[in-house]
Amino acid sequence: MVVSSEQSKGESMNKKRKIVTGIFILLAVFTLTGVGLPVKASSKYTIYVNRNSNIVNVVNRKGELVRYMYCSTGKHYATIRGTYHTKSRYRWHTLSHGVYGQYCTRIQGPYLFHSVWYYSVRKNQVSCREYNKLGEQASMGCVRLAVVDAKWIYEHCLIGTKVVIGKK
Repeated sequence: MVVSSEQSKGESMNKKRKIVTGIFILLAVFTLTGVGLPVKASSKYTIYVNRNSNIVNVVNRKGELVRYMYCSTGKHYATIRGTYHTKSRYRWHTLSHGVYGQYCTRIQGPYLFHSVWYYSVRKNQVSCREYNKLGEQASMGCVRLAVVDAKWIYEHCLIGTKVVIGKK
């Protein structure tokens, strides 16, 4: 059987399309499920969360403090502890009980860095009562931050950033 160069080019393009489509589907699944790709942290920062003092410290590769933030960790130490790498990010994300968080960065499973919650996806619907709880345990396990701080992590700490959450 003689194969023309047109048929050969068509088959080659078909294979390339299938490969690209497969990669796209895998990336979409990882993104939608919040499962991170196994990558070495490419961020120049490490995030440290102190569950006792409700302070988040961000340090650079030299160990220098770059930013510190007041946060609200989980009531009764409900926030997980250990070392993780950020998995995904969401501009807005639905939280428990029908409220929303802004500038969410997934730490592990359901645990996120996110802004103080909002009643709706509108910037003027923030909960002032929850904002006033920053610096004390108040969440169901996530690490709540002021909007400016959640946005900073969202914009500066890439997927794969190391997160160390301290013990009690």
